[in-house]
Amino acid sequence: METIQSEVIFNIVIAIIFLILTGFLFTLISRWINKFAIDSPKKTLFCSYLIAGIFVSFYIIGVLIVGKGDFIHFGFNFDNFVLFLPYSVILGSIIGLFTCLQLFYVIKYNESLLIIKPKKDKSEFLNACIVYFIMVPLGEELFFRGFIQSLFMDIFPQKIMILFLSFSIGTIITAVIFWIFHTINITIKSLKNVIQTIFSVFIPAFILGFIYQLSQNVFNTIIIHSLSIGLYVLLSYILVFKNIIPERIKEDSIIA
Repeated sequence: METIQSEVIFNIVIAIIFLILTGFLFTLISRWINKFAIDSPKKTLFCSYLIAGIFVSFYIIGVLIVGKGDFIHFGFNFDNFVLFLPYSVILGSIIGLFTCLQLFYVIKYNESLLIIKPKKDKSEFLNACIVYFIMVPLGEELFFRGFIQSLFMDIFPQKIMILFLSFSIGTIITAVIFWIFHTINITIKSLKNVIQTIFSVFIPAFILGFIYQLSQNVFNTIIIHSLSIGLYVLLSYILVFKNIIPERIKEDSIIA
């Protein structure tokens, strides 16, 4: 019994340390991008690869330390992938379309709440597609769903009903952590910012977590994440190229 409790405490400590380290590095690199590399597509792309690499590295190290190298248990498998693939595409598209609707609302009422402020630059547009459709979903899903959620679902397997759906407590904890992680990297100018992150980050995090809880693999959630943020970014650049929203001049951009 004491051995089990010690192992649980050790796993929680490892998770906290990894979250603090990734949060610190993510914030540090994001601020460096916004300050020094925002108008350099090559530097921005390199930093985005670096951030994704940090997430993937902590996932690998975490699984080796806590999971004794059992990557299959920590989401790196294709079990149920085909079964959940249609749901992943549909959910990702719905979330993506919803965030696009948010974009039009923000444009009309408060452009300061834009999640990303593009520049009318084809090279930057191509890099943004690579970053938001591939790098961000891959890195974040491996770390947050593959490692953090798997770990907390093992520690807190109890389930509670929310809107007729059975959520693992570990799933809920991970969704909250994911929301906080992204919120602290956004300049909170008003309550509207917080409310926006609830719809753009918190609720999608619950959906991602629930799909991972059911499928037990990160590849389905990578698809959902890719479509949900990628469609928003794609539309943002299209609107800039069409002169519907102003392009970025000196404003900071935000990495989702």
